Amino acid sequence: MKGLLVRLTLVYCFFPVLSLAQEPGKDAAQVVALQGTVYAWGVEGERRILARRDGIKVGDVLETSGDAWLQLRFSDNALLALNCASELQLRDYQYLDRPSDRVELHLAEGRMRTITGAIQFRNYRFTTDIAEIEVSGTDYEVEIVSETENTFGVYDGAITVSNAIDSVFIGLDRAFDFAKVIVGDPPERLANSPFRISNTLLSGTQRLC
Repeated sequence: MKGLLVRLTLVYCFFPVLSLAQEPGKDAAQVVALQGTVYAWGVEGERRILARRDGIKVGDVLETSGDAWLQLRFSDNALLALNCASELQLRDYQYLDRPSDRVELHLAEGRMRTITGAIQFRNYRFTTDIAEIEVSGTDYEVEIVSETENTFGVYDGAITVSNAIDSVFIGLDRAFDFAKVIVGDPPERLANSPFRISNTLLSGTQRLC
């Protein structure tokens, strides 16, 4: 719903850190909060309407309507908030508390913010149609502005934003760091937030629609 504020950190407090590994065939993530109509499209093309506590599996494409939002908790304790009018695919995921653990997310449309869990560095892959990032213990945000422009924000930790031309490192010693990628140009570090409504850890809130 337009103007709704959701406290991501509050959801985190209600779902404490666990040390359980993912077992084969188990869900990769669970819906911890949502509003409005949110669909999950399975690998066989089946569509289901999500509800709180529903499981998310590898291959699922998550789709929020114009007034809907979704929050997930992964089995490695990562948290993810998907804004309204967004589409995200969980392309790969394994968490067994082993060096082979991995995750791959693809944001095709809209905006999302996530606090990463146990899976980090080269085992963690996030892509859009025009860029990809590598993370390091991170609270970060991505928005698909258009087919040719993406924006990125880091509120804790660090990410490397890359495209076919070059890469830029943001965050780490500089919280609340931002960048953008435009097709045909190298990634550009920004002095100020590019987001229309900035999500900040100072307020602990996130506007999802």
